[in-house]
Amino acid sequence: MQEHVIVLVEDDEDTREFMELFLTDAGYRVHIWPSRHGALALIRNAQPHIVIMDLQMDEPTDGWQLLEELRADPATASIPAILYSADEHFLRSRREALRLLRCEFLIKPFALDHLLDRIGGLVDGPLADPSAP
Repeated sequence: MQEHVIVLVEDDEDTREFMELFLTDAGYRVHIWPSRHGALALIRNAQPHIVIMDLQMDEPTDGWQLLEELRADPATASIPAILYSADEHFLRSRREALRLLRCEFLIKPFALDHLLDRIGGLVDGPLADPSAP
């Protein structure tokens, strides 16, 4: 079975370490990055199956900006993404834009099983294979 690769972009060290351990224990190979700055280069290099990122890092919309950069770059445009935040209003008000950017979202706090379900749906679903119809 192929090992699925995840890039996690999260500025909070405790959250980053916990998520890395959780996702690794769930069978994923995880690359972590602490901010939006430099994350796109890591994502280009790693070519993960999925990118998971916090909305609010150094700046309140760093995750949103990274998502837009991800979609604007042909090398990363088709990589599925999950954006998460406690800012429920921001995420819900941009639901259509997130759909158009092919991004799932989670509102914190979220159940880890729910995160695994979203990951599984993306890495095993139609977005997982860019050549799929």
